[in-house]
Amino acid sequence: MENSNTSTSSSREVNWLDLPSHLVYFISDKLLLHIKDYIRFGAVCHSWRSVYVENRHHPLPRQLPMLLLDDLDEPCLYDLSEKRVYNFSLEKSHRSTDYRTHSSTQGWLVIVYKKSVVYLHNPFLSSVKNKIELPHLPYFEHDGMISDNFLKKAVLSSNPASSSNYVVMAIYSQYHALAFYKRGDNAWTSLGSECKIISDVIYCKDQFYAVDYYGRLWACDVNSSHNKVSKLTPPIDEDNRSRYCIVESSGDLFCVRKFRIWIMENCYSTVEFKVFKLDTVKLKWFEIRDLGRQTLFLGDNTSLSLLASDYLGCKPNCIYFTEEYGSYGESDGRRYDMGVYNLEEGSIEVYRATESRRVFIPPIWIEPSLGVSE
Repeated sequence: MENSNTSTSSSREVNWLDLPSHLVYFISDKLLLHIKDYIRFGAVCHSWRSVYVENRHHPLPRQLPMLLLDDLDEPCLYDLSEKRVYNFSLEKSHRSTDYRTHSSTQGWLVIVYKKSVVYLHNPFLSSVKNKIELPHLPYFEHDGMISDNFLKKAVLSSNPASSSNYVVMAIYSQYHALAFYKRGDNAWTSLGSECKIISDVIYCKDQFYAVDYYGRLWACDVNSSHNKVSKLTPPIDEDNRSRYCIVESSGDLFCVRKFRIWIMENCYSTVEFKVFKLDTVKLKWFEIRDLGRQTLFLGDNTSLSLLASDYLGCKPNCIYFTEEYGSYGESDGRRYDMGVYNLEEGSIEVYRATESRRVFIPPIWIEPSLGVSE
């Protein structure tokens, strides 16, 4: 009897590695919601990886942003929900000092090689289509040198993994001017000299918007033959330059002002934020003190908004932010802190994401994304 039961049990065993591909895809489609789980799923075996590769254009739910920490030797990702650091593989060449990651947009990293060659790279795609080289950006030399920060930020109008008609808008040069690149163009197009000292840029409702260091909002027209910019709002503070971020939240435009104090040479600490909402009728900013259920993620290279209840551990009515300058000297690497500002209480909770790491480049928010170009 014992042998009979053993035989029956063995005959009912199923080797999951031999499941038909349509069942494997069904499982992945229904059960895998986080990109970390999706990538692990594809690493189980060759057949499961084939399903992952063939179907990775299938959209995943929007992912909670992660912090990319780049210490050149071992880049890693900091997971907010788990408060855990994951080792993260970039192409070996990207870890050279000739390469610098400047920002992220729709899951793509904006990387500059030798201070002039710009390209997009999606590290979550194990494909030859995960890299897009862009034309050289025009730049202005300063005392015969090209600054590491000649490219401040770049944003996409759409994800190249799902759209072939994308536009890249960049803040570049020591003047913080604007230039854009349309897929298929041979060069970047400058938006002229009237719109400079740009602090942040965003793509929202089929339009690029920029905010300068006085809080003035500009609309950028990249579709007409004139390629013009138009000033939409008066300044928030015309007497003092400040760091502003612009972010879209539930269809509205918000401008966030960061207040900082210097605590030592080349090092400051963020102490407060003020949030302004655009009145689309009067074309003026007005201050708000409640984001409702929304959460903002702000950095000098990425700005985005999420519904807090959709993500485990995400705090509503708060601003997650990163510091641009670290607390140690450049030769020893820097420790860049990340904080969470509670808008209602006016308090800051500091996250020591880089406590034990020598990080040479400011942390970058990145929204993991999958997809392949058609």
